[in-house]
Amino acid sequence: MTVIEKKRNILYLAMFLSSVSFFSFFPYLSMLLKESYALSYWQIGGLVGSIALISSCGSWLGGYLADRWHCKSQIQSANFLFSLSLLGIYYVENITTVVVSILLLGCARLLFEPAIKKELLSVDDGSGQVFRMRYLALIIGAIVGPVLSGMLTLWSAKAGFLLAALLYLTCLLAIAFGVPVSPVPKSSRLRTQTTINVRPIIVLILIGLLFFLGISQLTTTIPIYLNDLYGSQSEYVYRALLMTNAVLAALLTFNIDRIKTFSSQTGQVIVASTALALSFVVLIFVDKAIWMLGLTVVLYTFAEVVLFPLPDTMATKYSGNADHGFALGLLDLRYIAFFLGPLTGGYLLGKSATTLFLATAVAMLFISPLYLLLSKNRYPQSPSPMNRAAI
Repeated sequence: MTVIEKKRNILYLAMFLSSVSFFSFFPYLSMLLKESYALSYWQIGGLVGSIALISSCGSWLGGYLADRWHCKSQIQSANFLFSLSLLGIYYVENITTVVVSILLLGCARLLFEPAIKKELLSVDDGSGQVFRMRYLALIIGAIVGPVLSGMLTLWSAKAGFLLAALLYLTCLLAIAFGVPVSPVPKSSRLRTQTTINVRPIIVLILIGLLFFLGISQLTTTIPIYLNDLYGSQSEYVYRALLMTNAVLAALLTFNIDRIKTFSSQTGQVIVASTALALSFVVLIFVDKAIWMLGLTVVLYTFAEVVLFPLPDTMATKYSGNADHGFALGLLDLRYIAFFLGPLTGGYLLGKSATTLFLATAVAMLFISPLYLLLSKNRYPQSPSPMNRAAI
């Protein structure tokens, strides 16, 4: 095994551990706040949503630091901050400490995400496979994390938080002993200019924002919709949906190169955005036949495999090597959709499920024209340096 292959595998392990850690505590955070601290629904929503809000709005800073600091040190610092925050939630009952710990989780994410993605870029072969593997790690972690913490809740209601803290520490150690330090030129630390072409980055943010507005419904409004349809059986239906999504995602991720031989990237994006829109339309008719839920998962997963890594893989075309971290950090503004999606989705679901799913389907169709702005080479891929203040 070469040094590059070893580093790549350690980074994949780190992404998997991070995903398992996050989903070990996140699904239970709202329940903890409600049961242990008697907060109102809007207070709980604001606190839980603050993690995504802080990380999405602040990741540009994490990316800026990643370009001027050792990514390895930044990833380790983020993992330490994750662990410290979760231990605070686990051991301390004071609500002030819990609130501060939750806010620090958002700060940890804004440090972690741009740095780990820049490290992944350093071991990519140019195909973007590292970002598809990152997506796969997130999907599998979203299944494994809740299962592990759910088993541990038999021992303690807050066990998931302790498990997540220990896993983040394990991730820290894996990075510490398995990933070499990438040198950062002194010129990169002192420079005040950037090589980012801002306009295409904004287009990529909009593509990601639309995509995640749709994806965010999977963990918010769709479970509520299924509960209305299937009652006490909805938990099993939803779990089967997630498991099918994970299996299909793995199969498609490892066979994406074969798909590429039949279609250009532009063709894939058009088909994927159309498939994503159709997946929401099909959901309207799930109450007529449950097999249509399976069709929804197939359409949804194909779209996810194609579109999830797209902004990250394309961002490198519009920034120089020294600014990849900053560009990837700016892209994380798209994750504000995980804050806006539940709000708009909940409002539309209050009107009707048909209104929600049709509106979401229409929004997904705008992904293709936005991508065509980039594919027509309207923006140069080798931008000249510009003053950061202009951004």
